[in-house]
Amino acid sequence: MPAPLFGDALALPLDGLFAAGAAGPLTFAAESSDASVAAVRIVDGRLVVEPAFAAEGVVVVEVTATDTAGQSATVSFAVRVEFHWPTRPAAGWRTLLDAQ
Repeated sequence: MPAPLFGDALALPLDGLFAAGAAGPLTFAAESSDASVAAVRIVDGRLVVEPAFAAEGVVVVEVTATDTAGQSATVSFAVRVEFHWPTRPAAGWRTLLDAQ
C-alpha cells in the first residue's frame, strides 16, 4: 500500500500524457531533480508530486513511459514550490505547487 499523500501534493493522471500503442500497456517511472524540495512517485496511474515541508525552489520532474516492446518516451517539466506560513494560528501551513 502506498504512503498517504503529504501536505499539498499535486496528483496528475498519466493516461492523457502518453498514448499506449499496439505494443501493450505502459509502465511509468518518475524522477525529481531535487527530492529535498519535492519528491515524485507513481500511484494508481497518477504522478504524485509532494513538496517537502517548508521547502522552496524549482525542480524538474521527468516522467518516462515504457511499453512492453521496450520503447520509451519521456516528458519533463518544471515545478515551483513555495512555502507560505499560516496567516492565523489555526490555518496550518500550505505549500504552493505550480507546474510551469
